[in-house]
Amino acid sequence: EACVFSVAVMCADADESDISSVFRPADFMEQVVLPDMATGTPPVLRGRALHCVSSFTQWLSPDTAVQCFKAAIASISEDSPLPVRMTAARAIASLSSSSHTGTPLLSEDFLRPHVPMLLQSIAKLLENATEDSALITLEALHQVLKVGSKQAVVHMPLVLEQVLLALGRCHGDVMIANEAVETVETAAKIPECTAMAAEASAPLILSVLQQPDKFVCTMVESVLDLLAKIVRSPESGPYKGPLLDTVLPALVFAMINVSSDDLLQPGCDCLRSYLRVCREEMIAMGALFGGHTVLECYRLIILRMLQPDASEGCGVSVAPLAMQFILRCREEARHAIGEILAAAITRMDGANSLRLRQALCVLFARLLNEDLPATLGFLEQHDVGGERAVSIVMGHWCKDHRDFCGSYDVKVLTAALGNLLICGNPGILNLPVPGTYVVDVNEGRVTRSMSRAAGKAKTDQWTQVTLEHASLLLLASTWHE
Repeated sequence: EACVFSVAVMCADADESDISSVFRPADFMEQVVLPDMATGTPPVLRGRALHCVSSFTQWLSPDTAVQCFKAAIASISEDSPLPVRMTAARAIASLSSSSHTGTPLLSEDFLRPHVPMLLQSIAKLLENATEDSALITLEALHQVLKVGSKQAVVHMPLVLEQVLLALGRCHGDVMIANEAVETVETAAKIPECTAMAAEASAPLILSVLQQPDKFVCTMVESVLDLLAKIVRSPESGPYKGPLLDTVLPALVFAMINVSSDDLLQPGCDCLRSYLRVCREEMIAMGALFGGHTVLECYRLIILRMLQPDASEGCGVSVAPLAMQFILRCREEARHAIGEILAAAITRMDGANSLRLRQALCVLFARLLNEDLPATLGFLEQHDVGGERAVSIVMGHWCKDHRDFCGSYDVKVLTAALGNLLICGNPGILNLPVPGTYVVDVNEGRVTRSMSRAAGKAKTDQWTQVTLEHASLLLLASTWHE
């Protein structure tokens, strides 16, 4: 057992040219490892042989892969010792996933007839999995589910039950939680299983929303990530089940009353998913809390997370939600748009982090791309703290644009600058904004801690140019990059 393990470790990441002078891995697999997988072999050796399949997948021939699969099938039955069943599940996952050539060792046509039996066996195995073996078992279950989604329907209640139990008892282990969430997401994408996944997940989601303090932060984030993915499933129809009737009110109540960033930040993604999938159903719903409709609750949540005393992480998370709320509910929430944009400008002007300023600049850029006259009209007509809103937004935008990152964000920002250039509004194009950062070569190095110790912040010096000039410079810089 120790020798097989040692050889497998050395071969796992080796190139055949490096070891071909010593032995042929394919021959070693056929002559040594395969016989050790036989049912009459001592469990410790059989388990190790199955465990090593993943190390030799790049050298397996199709015939050898089939023999390994048959041995794993024989070893995953309930009469085998638990460690052997675990390693058999790992071997099945390796054989059914993509090899180093990009194609699976075993074709989906070969695997599909075995999917129902494998799902049932691995789901039962997951019930007895320890914290150390839960990840391996979940990976195997997920891989088999991806191979035969249509064949999985009959066993889906058992699969969902065990996956959600594993998620609930993982104590926030990020890798186990992520694998469990992805497995449920895969199940939810099967049209016949979407409603089943939503109903099975609702109790766990509700328990986290109602008592978030009882769960570690990574657990809260994982469960809300699960909610967002189920809502976004192609055939989810959350308006037909508990996701709209019970989960959405609990989510809204938590977002209004809970102060923990661990819930507020991932909760924004959930609210965006609902807004995208079932906007009409939410508009038709009656009052939820204190006589507020769902859209009024959205407004309260957005304004709450844009307050100066909210964390900057909350501001980063709520900016995309505010954008979707304005774009998708423009008519129904037109009375709230000005209030939200004013709060966003105030938050931008007091932001310390580049991430928050970028998120809010993208919000205004997207609105400029969607409705340039209305957005410019608001920015020109409103003052925030005695300063024109358009000066605040474009001032921060022009200062930070070169440091913004992310393909989508840069595209949105660049398109908005182009739209501003061609709008032909002289009041906007001649607006004075920061141009180039001025460096004083005679000034000594002053760090932020030195500035704080001196009781004053270092003031950056910028040249003043028109917005037209600055936009051309920024577009040229983006094109060059």
